[in-house]
Amino acid sequence: MKTFLLAALLCPLPHLPSARAADAAGTESTAEAAPLYATTSEERVKIDAVQKLRVKDDPANVEALASALAGEASVSVRLEIVRTLSSGRHVGARSLRAIAAAMSADLDHAVRREAALGSVRFPGGESLAADDRYLLEERNEESRADLCIALATAAAHAGDPEATRLLANTLLEDDSVLVRRAALKALSARKDRKASPAVNTAAIKDPDADIRRDAARLLREFAKIPRALPPKTKKAPAPAARPKAVKGKDDCPDPNGWCECSNGPILKVRAHCIAYEDCRFEYENAYSRYGYTCRWSSRILD
Repeated sequence: MKTFLLAALLCPLPHLPSARAADAAGTESTAEAAPLYATTSEERVKIDAVQKLRVKDDPANVEALASALAGEASVSVRLEIVRTLSSGRHVGARSLRAIAAAMSADLDHAVRREAALGSVRFPGGESLAADDRYLLEERNEESRADLCIALATAAAHAGDPEATRLLANTLLEDDSVLVRRAALKALSARKDRKASPAVNTAAIKDPDADIRRDAARLLREFAKIPRALPPKTKKAPAPAARPKAVKGKDDCPDPNGWCECSNGPILKVRAHCIAYEDCRFEYENAYSRYGYTCRWSSRILD
């Protein structure tokens, strides 16, 4: 499959079939697409063949498409290759490397933009690093703004603080009002309070009055978002009471204490290790009516 695909993109053969003949073969299987592709230089036929490769999860197809992307002369075909490599079936490390290269090196801004929008489907730091470079280097401000909007709701980066950081930096550093507005809109959609310091700075210092106003409004919205509660930690159980413990011989660990009751110097109840509430209960319901006094850890109960 890879050999056929590279031959089509880089070394088309003579005596090519017509586009009409290619359309007539539109119902052929994916496996039949490569030979058809290998015998044509017609742009439409190439695009049709790439679209057929999109539906088959084959590492050889990914490698062939990735290798051919840099050498294909047609902008339309390169766009279709980028869409195929960033489709859900082909998302992977090899596809991402090709997409990242197109984002920075392709001579056509439409291809760079399509690659950038496709990159948000790849999870992880490598794709965000490519997005960061794109936002710093891409000359077309509309394309940079489009990437910010795409990052706002990218499922691959939902809840990723690095995506928020990237957008916050763009809000503070990009020279384009259009891009900064897009970054602010993306931060609003993400609803991540970690962006608050950058949004606060924009509300005070951004040269654009609309951005300052919208940033101040977003800060008020952030203030309404409940703060995440720290995870609950399970408390260690309190040491159990030890009513049979012997004072002077055994320990009586907190939160328990020695409960001692007596009536004069002779009538004394053996001290026992129990909680304060239990000692008070015994005093009030058993001993006080008979004139006994009780102490709990040297504390007189009355």
